[in-house]
Amino acid sequence: MDVNSQIVSINDLEDSNAHHERDLKRKWLEDDLLELYTPSVQAKIWSIAAKGLELSSPPTLYPEYTMPGGTHYIYRKADFWTSGFFPGSLHLLLERRKKFSHILAEANNSQGGPHLLSIK
Repeated sequence: MDVNSQIVSINDLEDSNAHHERDLKRKWLEDDLLELYTPSVQAKIWSIAAKGLELSSPPTLYPEYTMPGGTHYIYRKADFWTSGFFPGSLHLLLERRKKFSHILAEANNSQGGPHLLSIK
């Protein structure tokens, strides 16, 4: 066996390993996205946001947390340090729907949330 054929074999092996590693990372990303915001969590966030859309003025209180096992949010004033987390969650859900709709649609078997144009 000459040296050139050994080099090609090593390069082929490295390419194969790189493709395998990329595939594993993609699968890991898909699995984590599906687990991070399950359809029930998405529905809960969107339902709280929908209540705010019914108001004629901007919100002055933002949902912060629920008690363990509870269904009602504890709200905080807009100047409280956690007030940006809820709008940030909405923005994150919107961005994920735009970038990963093919992955999220598999989990939800539907669009799972408001139409993109209705929330822009």
